[in-house]
Amino acid sequence: IINLALFINNNSTQKQHLDVLIKGPDTWRIINSRQDVRLTPSEKKFLIYTLQVPTNSPIGNYSVKLFAIQSESKDTVGRSETSFTVKEVENIKMILVDSPEHIVAGDTIKATYLLQNLGNTTKKVFIETQNCDMTGNAEIEIKPEATKEFSIYNVTSDDIPDVRHIYYTVRA
Repeated sequence: IINLALFINNNSTQKQHLDVLIKGPDTWRIINSRQDVRLTPSEKKFLIYTLQVPTNSPIGNYSVKLFAIQSESKDTVGRSETSFTVKEVENIKMILVDSPEHIVAGDTIKATYLLQNLGNTTKKVFIETQNCDMTGNAEIEIKPEATKEFSIYNVTSDDIPDVRHIYYTVRA
């Protein structure tokens, strides 16, 4: 979230009605865009507008401009420009989608996971497993806003005479 400030003065002897225009990246959302700005003669106002920067915005330097424009004449009566940097956001999420509750000796245990990249950069994620194997490559490259599915498996022994709890570890 970014807060943008704007000072405006009405140096005229007439009332002014102003429109406020914000120029920045298209995917960024103005949270409080509806401020009715009316100034009496010689009045000064301090306005604050809030922009929401999506977490998947690419890394880089950005400039956001704020303009106060007189409604009738379309003259710019106030202006503010802010520059800032969007840094890397790492947010990888792993979700268990499906796994069996019970199995019989000799069955293959299989579990399915979703890997989500909720950050703003492409990541290579290494999947570490213990007591099981992974289907496919253990290193998964995942782009921002992408989801990839992967599975782990293990064949159980035919010689399991009693009920057992078998634990598997899967880490990203």
